[in-house]
Amino acid sequence: MAFHMREATADDIPSLCDVFFDAFSEDPISSRIFPRSSALAQAEILDTFTDSVSEPDVRVFVVTEEPESSSSSSSTTTTDKDAILGYVEWVAPRSEPYSPPPPAPDTDGHKAQALAQQFFEVMERKQREHMGRTPHWHLAFIGVRQRAQGRGVARQLIQWGLERADEDGVEAYVQSSPMAAARYRRYGFEDIDTHHFDLAGDYHEVFLKRKPQQLQKQQQGRQGSKDTKLTAEEVSQLFKSHGGSAPEETSQKNRERFDHSPSVIAQVG
Repeated sequence: MAFHMREATADDIPSLCDVFFDAFSEDPISSRIFPRSSALAQAEILDTFTDSVSEPDVRVFVVTEEPESSSSSSSTTTTDKDAILGYVEWVAPRSEPYSPPPPAPDTDGHKAQALAQQFFEVMERKQREHMGRTPHWHLAFIGVRQRAQGRGVARQLIQWGLERADEDGVEAYVQSSPMAAARYRRYGFEDIDTHHFDLAGDYHEVFLKRKPQQLQKQQQGRQGSKDTKLTAEEVSQLFKSHGGSAPEETSQKNRERFDHSPSVIAQVG
């Protein structure tokens, strides 16, 4: 099977809902707020995707699974609904932070309703605190079918938004579960905050942001320049470690040249 990423359309909305419930069936927050068994929760998710696909500032993409050839056997084919393996919602830079969907209907008593109210209020408040009016690309939602996880689907969906952020020279922002946060760190995101939800047991949300790649390279370059600066004592130790004579006789000019030579340092390391 081959993967293909494209922008979502209104025709994809039923499949997007199906991916959501499959991807988050074991999530400690989503599974409580939006249980798949609830008709009210299904209607809420349907409305959310309908709004997202039609919102001009929200870019919704899907990754589909397509047979590599028309001769694929019927045992390996998937239904149209199953063809969508994952989706992402990237919110483009805007003057006002993205407002999350409203709290879900009371699907599991007052506790689920209270958790929904708390969760979405915290998400919006934290984004305002962290980003304010700073332009940024917001990775608002991402979901991948369980059977497709670990196959590179999420990488394609995440990379699209990071490339846009780098092109625009702005930061990227995401809220994440602790487990998924490890993946975002591999893409250059850094932790900036956490929040514990007492209504969800021992669970905390992680908030991360990522500098544009150009800025990251500049900062790494400056740090690298500082790291290659050696003291006179360090120079002495380096000469001795290579069997050379004590550097007391070495001229100041030679010391400075050695001090700033990345090639020498690389050889020593």
